[in-house]
This record gives sequence, C-alpha cells and structure tokens, in this order.
Amino acid sequence: MDVIEILEEVKQDSVDLNIPKESMLWEYIGKACTGGPTAKLIFIAITSQVEGKIKSEGLPYGQGKSIMAGILEAQIYQMFDNFLGLEPYKAVQENMGYTWEHHIKAVEEASVRRKVAYVMDDLQRIAGKSKSRDPYVQSWAEFYTTARPFFGVIIVTCPSIGDLAKCFRELINFEIKIPVAGEYEVQFLKSYSDYSRPLDPLKSMKYKGEGIIPRAPKWFVDWYVTWRKESSFDTFLDRIKNHKNTKSPTKTPSIDQQYKNEKEGGTFTGSRAEYRERHRIAMGDPPDAAA
Repeated sequence: MDVIEILEEVKQDSVDLNIPKESMLWEYIGKACTGGPTAKLIFIAITSQVEGKIKSEGLPYGQGKSIMAGILEAQIYQMFDNFLGLEPYKAVQENMGYTWEHHIKAVEEASVRRKVAYVMDDLQRIAGKSKSRDPYVQSWAEFYTTARPFFGVIIVTCPSIGDLAKCFRELINFEIKIPVAGEYEVQFLKSYSDYSRPLDPLKSMKYKGEGIIPRAPKWFVDWYVTWRKESSFDTFLDRIKNHKNTKSPTKTPSIDQQYKNEKEGGTFTGSRAEYRERHRIAMGDPPDAAA
C-alpha cells in the first residue's frame, strides 16, 4: 500500500494537516516509515523566524512550532504505526524530547522498537550554533546519520535552521516555516556541489506547498505547556549549578590565538588563511565571514 492509499483510508475527523497527499513531503515520509529494512530516514525542521515564500512576521518564538510538530507527528503515527495501541496524540507524548537525557532514552527505546517519528523540541537549546565545534554535539549528529534502523522521521523545532550547530543543520531535508501563527509552508532543502568548491556543498530551497495549521486538542496543548516548562526549567537548573561550580568564566580564544596555539603545538601546519577558512567551514559561516 502506497502513501496515497494510506491517506485515503484516514478518517475524515482524524488528525489531518491538509498537506496534499501527492506532495513530496508525504512521499518522503512514506519512504521513511514503510519498507522494512529499506526504509529511509528524513529530518524535518519546523521554524518561524526566516521568511520564505509567504510574507512572515519574523518572530522566533511563540508561533506554534512545537504544537505543529506534535500535529505532524500525530498524523504520522496515525497513518503508519499504532504505537503500543495509543491514540495519536498519546503516542506523541511518548515520542517527544527536550534534553539530551530525553533523546538518549528515545534511542534506547528505538533499539528495541523502531520509532516512525520523534520530535527534538527546541534543539537550538542543546545543539545551537555556538556548539558547532563541541565534540559531544558532533558525535551525536554523526550517530543520527546512521540512525535509520531506529527512526523514520525526526522532527526538530528551532527559531531558524541557522540557529543549529552546523553538524545538525546539514541533516535537515525539509523545512516547514510558520510565517504567521496558524499557517505553514513547506520547503525542500537539497544539497548540490559547487564545482569551484567541491568540498563545501551548497543547499537550494524548493517551495513545496502551504496550508492552515489545524487546532490540536486542548488537553494536548495544556500537557505540552506544562511538560515544556518543566523540561526547560530542568536545563535551567543545570545551567545554574554549572555556573556556581565555575570559578571564573573561560574566555574563548580568538581565531588568531587558536591558530597560534595549534601552530605552536604542532596540530596544524598550514597558513593562517587556511586555518581561518577551516574555522569558517566548521562554523557554517558564509565565505566572507572569516575575512
């Protein structure tokens, strides 16, 4: 049974984002959620800050990204997996995470039973741009490149894709933008080679449709608000604890100082310009950012 047949069987009063059943998004979701050993893995980012085709308010917060993620995930579970016999939004509650502890628990569960969908909410909080060179963040991004046996669709929320560490940014296949609360548009991100810079692939964005976001059940919205507040506060307490245990803040060395240190330590033998270019690529900055 293909994706269109599955969508046609979904009841009219069920979860429905009104994304056209012939759309590329559902085609890719279907490939990720069906096919057994050949099933794919895709990443979808839900953002609100950067304008696409539809005129945007440009607001990074409070536009309904996380609720949209829950609605999309609920429809995926409704269509492709009766998760433990739970109704779709109950399945979402069991497959949404905010902290590394949540995500690690999800991987452990997925090693026993593949998750067709999982939400990484506010991913910029633990894997933001400032952590582009963090070995822990990089190692997890590398793990997710091999996570196809464990996950089908991973949905992340963040103000903009540019707020993510470069290693996670590169995983995204689709971006669902929320230009104003209650509306969305779908963009497909595709990598291609710039033959003058073959080791630095570029991405293009293709508009793939738009729609109105349906209302999620009130009980789910109420649950999410409480869950998110508790999860966010837990990470805030960790930050306070770490701050109190730190005698003095550590200043990040400048690029030139990092170059000098690595040069003297023998870990880098190239020129200063080559070092700055390597740093630019690692941070995901545009070509003129290191100039």
